[in-house]
Amino acid sequence: MRKFNLLISVFFLFVFSLQLQISAQILNPETIEYRYWIYFKDKGSFKPDETLAIGSEGYNIARSELTEKALWRRSKVLSEDKLVSYDDLPVKTDYIDGLKSLGMLPKAVSKWLNAVSVITTKDKLEKAKKLGYVEKIEGVQYLDYVKIPSYRNVISNEPFIPPVKNRYNYGYSYWQNEQIKTPELHNIGITGFGVTLGMCDDGFNWRRHEALDTRNVADEYDWIFKDD
Repeated sequence: MRKFNLLISVFFLFVFSLQLQISAQILNPETIEYRYWIYFKDKGSFKPDETLAIGSEGYNIARSELTEKALWRRSKVLSEDKLVSYDDLPVKTDYIDGLKSLGMLPKAVSKWLNAVSVITTKDKLEKAKKLGYVEKIEGVQYLDYVKIPSYRNVISNEPFIPPVKNRYNYGYSYWQNEQIKTPELHNIGITGFGVTLGMCDDGFNWRRHEALDTRNVADEYDWIFKDD
C-alpha cells in the first residue's frame, strides 16, 4: 500500500513539474508574440535628407500619395517647392516583404515614421536587426484595461423633459450642449453648416505660429484669463 501511495505521489509530482515547465515556456518572452515598431533607414533609393525637386521621380511618387485638399491646405502656409517632402514617400514595399519573409505579421504602416508595426516573437527580432535597412526597433506602448464598477444608475429611466422648448431634441445630451449654449444658437438658425472649424485644446501663441500668423482672425477669447 505504501509503495502504491509512493508511486501515486511521484506521478503527481512529475505531472506538476511538467505543467510548470510548460507554463514557464508559455510565459517566456522568447515565445510570446508582442507588437513592435520596426523603423527603416531610408525609403529605398530615397534618403531622409534628400530634397524632392518638383517634377522629379520621387516628387511625383510622393505627390500621388496626397489628396488635392491636402495640397491645398499646405499651400496656405508653405511655398510650392515645400508642398511635398521625403516624409510623403511610401514605405519601401521590399522592406515590408522582407519582414514578412521572417514570419512577422504587419499590422500598421506609417510613411511619416517610415516604420511598420508588427506582431512577432523576440527571436525573429534578432533576425530583423541583421537586415541592412532596419534602423531601430521599439516596443509598442499599451495601457491595461481596468473595468471600474458602477455603483449607481447614471441614466434615469424617466422621460427627459428639457426646461425650455428647443428646435432640436438633444435627448440626454441636452445638458452637455446647454453648457456651451448650443441650443440657443440652433434656435436662431445658426447650425454651422458649411463652416469648417479648427480647435486646439491647448494654449499657444497663434500670432507667432507659422500656420496662423497670416490668417484673418475675426476675434479671439482667452478662457483662462477671461479676456481677449
